[in-house]
Amino acid sequence: SETKRYCHDNFVRNDTMYSSDILNGLLSIWDVKIPANPVELTTITTPFAFTHNSWPSDDSKYVFTTDEKDNAYVASYDISDLGNVKLLDQWRPKDTEGKGVIPHNTRYLNGYLITSYYTDGVKIVDAHKPDNLIEVGSVDTYFGTQTGFHGCWGVSPYLPSGTIVASDIEGGLFVIKPEYVRACYLEGKVIDSLSRENIANVSVVLKTPRVDGESTDLKGQYKTGYADSGTFDVEFTHPDYLPKTVSAVLEHGVVTLLNVELIPRATVQQKIVVKEKGSLKLIEGAQVVLFNKNRSIEATTGADGRSTLSVPQDNIDYEVVAGKWGYLHKGEIYNSLSP
Repeated sequence: SETKRYCHDNFVRNDTMYSSDILNGLLSIWDVKIPANPVELTTITTPFAFTHNSWPSDDSKYVFTTDEKDNAYVASYDISDLGNVKLLDQWRPKDTEGKGVIPHNTRYLNGYLITSYYTDGVKIVDAHKPDNLIEVGSVDTYFGTQTGFHGCWGVSPYLPSGTIVASDIEGGLFVIKPEYVRACYLEGKVIDSLSRENIANVSVVLKTPRVDGESTDLKGQYKTGYADSGTFDVEFTHPDYLPKTVSAVLEHGVVTLLNVELIPRATVQQKIVVKEKGSLKLIEGAQVVLFNKNRSIEATTGADGRSTLSVPQDNIDYEVVAGKWGYLHKGEIYNSLSP
């Protein structure tokens, strides 16, 4: 029996068809040399499994997709070998990440993706490196709620003048003169300074005026970047390691390599003694809390007025507070690097 799918959007180049089968969450690629007998070459399940549209690069080595879902991505795939399709990157606007913004249609032009976003306008992403998609241009066309099917519906960058035209559901026609600039790339690897092992899930934040942030993968690798050149701080943080900030020089069209070693947090066995002021009598059953913005540790003193806390070292000071019914509580600043 035939399997039928609803093809929401199709792109055809020469004898190849790219079909966005939205209800199945698939991008299917077809050989259509014989239109009466198309042959399916491969299928790709896109990240949010609601494949709205796709657009291949000019050389057909890569394809870019959108899913018409809240918080979904523009995804890039290496399709040079249809027997081994690779997901290279996933991108969504950082400034509105997690606010329910929906991508609608993406278009490819000379190494750039021009995408219409409901409620978020037109975004230009440098896709010269499909494994590291970087936003380099943005025009908001809608100023209402940040969620739902409002705002920018379609975009076309293909006029001979280079002018972009965009259709906004509420706002009408927008005519945009774009400036296409090459992204500045920052890539590297993060390892444990002692074991030399790769560290996954390190937060890497490039300190720029726009919201930014990536995480290292299982190989400890990260890829990010920015639209403007210059010297920027880069913050590396992980709960099990002391944070580190390093300066990086970024240039247009250049990959700056920044490899970083993080120092594991040691654990300090800290004894805390609670006494009554004046008499210095040891206080049993006092609650002790040691905390900062990263963690909170609690203990209760024994008959000798003592408690022992296992404290991960942090370059941010802790506050240690002791209290018991019948007493005023007392707090002290605690430096775990010099306990």
